[in-house]
Amino acid sequence: MMTSETIAQQEMENEHNRNIYERFTKGDYISIIFIKTYLFILVLICTILLFPEISLKVTGFDAEKATDTSSLHYYFFNVFIAGALGSGMYGLRRIYAKLTKLVGPDSKELSDSFRIRLWLSTFYYKPLMGGALSIMTLAMLNAGFMSLSQGQSITNTVISIQALYFQIGFGFLVGFGSTDVIKKVDQIIAFTFQPNKVQK
Repeated sequence: MMTSETIAQQEMENEHNRNIYERFTKGDYISIIFIKTYLFILVLICTILLFPEISLKVTGFDAEKATDTSSLHYYFFNVFIAGALGSGMYGLRRIYAKLTKLVGPDSKELSDSFRIRLWLSTFYYKPLMGGALSIMTLAMLNAGFMSLSQGQSITNTVISIQALYFQIGFGFLVGFGSTDVIKKVDQIIAFTFQPNKVQK
């Protein structure tokens, strides 16, 4: 037979071993539904915009009359959209993982129930940051600050299907892993702009 103390202890364990989602208020539920809808729509729109026929119409790019400037616009458009798509996918994955994770009585995750709007708010601007970061990362790649592979010129890159795959794939990876990419950018900044040591 289970004593009242054992039953109370089991109920306490069941209370703690719930996912974070069950600890939120009604206002938190609304915030979660809104951000999930926002990210889902963003991912859908970005996916559609990456189809060549759509992206060519949106940018007005004509391969037969391509100039360096028009090629650069088309190049940046695809990279930005792929970066935003990667960040949106990361946001959906992160939210799902966070809201379905079981927490214990000593878990620091419990404090998230009081910071729901804070960590959800990062997903509002993260796709824009991911898109911009994708462009700047590729710019640094082409400028020689980073090394990944030997690339072609901008104009040739845009009309090459294989290189277009690279642009979209690279943009997605930068957007999805923007936190790690920012750390790499910090290292480049620290190395490039470090003060010269005064020789004695």
